[in-house]
Amino acid sequence: MSAPAAPAAASGYLEWSARSELQARRRYAEKLLSLLPAGARVLELGAGAGSAASDILARRFRVASVAAAGASFDAVCAMYVLSVTPLRQLSGWLRQGGHLVANRQVTLEAPIEQGWSGAPLNFTRVDASDLLELISDAGLEPVWSEVISDEDEHGRPISYLWFIARKP
Repeated sequence: MSAPAAPAAASGYLEWSARSELQARRRYAEKLLSLLPAGARVLELGAGAGSAASDILARRFRVASVAAAGASFDAVCAMYVLSVTPLRQLSGWLRQGGHLVANRQVTLEAPIEQGWSGAPLNFTRVDASDLLELISDAGLEPVWSEVISDEDEHGRPISYLWFIARKP
């Protein structure tokens, strides 16, 4: 993403997320509550200006939004950022037994290049089964997953694979 487009993407994302299906984000944050003890270290990526899910995490865990070199976490929350963040990198930040809570758009018909809220982005085709295989290839064990449908910023249908994976 180029620097000038970032503010447009950020404001567009906040507008879209305010009307989007945020119940899944909240529900997956709550699932994490049942997996980790109070005070666990959690890295939250893609939090933007914060959300109800961010508040849920911050009340119970020690939450960071930037990973320092060599840092490790009990969990990583990576919602709406897997198209730009490698799974192996996320896996590398997890302690043994740690959990990744994330989602990614799936079932695109073909690779697309598009502007999202004024920011140029590239998305490659991936379906849910391909993504689950990539999660395993990154050294993680999927423990929960589901496809949830939503709408993009223009009201077009889109689907996301929401999942929790564990680092053995």
